[in-house]
Amino acid sequence: MTNYHFKNDGLRHSQREKNSLVTNIIISIVLGGIVAFTNNIYWGIGIGLFFFIIQYFKSDRWDKTFISNISFDPQKTNIEFSLRNKNENLNGETNEFKIKKEIAFNKTKTPYLAIYHNSELQIKQFEMGDWTETKMDEVVSAFSKI
Repeated sequence: MTNYHFKNDGLRHSQREKNSLVTNIIISIVLGGIVAFTNNIYWGIGIGLFFFIIQYFKSDRWDKTFISNISFDPQKTNIEFSLRNKNENLNGETNEFKIKKEIAFNKTKTPYLAIYHNSELQIKQFEMGDWTETKMDEVVSAFSKI
């Protein structure tokens, strides 16, 4: 059985959300300050708030899931993950699963691991903690060889 275990730097959902919130506030203030300084204070406030709102919803969506363990062999697949702060488990026959790397298009191309079960997208894992694009490629490659 092939087994992958991933760490999230010890961060629970609330901590990941807090880190994203702080980062979004800082970037929004800097961006709004630059616009306010070069143009107009009202434009600066508006641009800063707009950027913050967009980033907040994006971070909330991306930070909610973390896959901690993936195990698979030719017959069975088991995926342990947290959805917000709740631990979940997705398992079944390997032929019911499809694992692939996909790209979310925003300002930059952002890769994520997509887990399909019975042809339905169940989990999106974005880069965080031990999850890197390289690790996603490794999991996809190993799963495709089964």
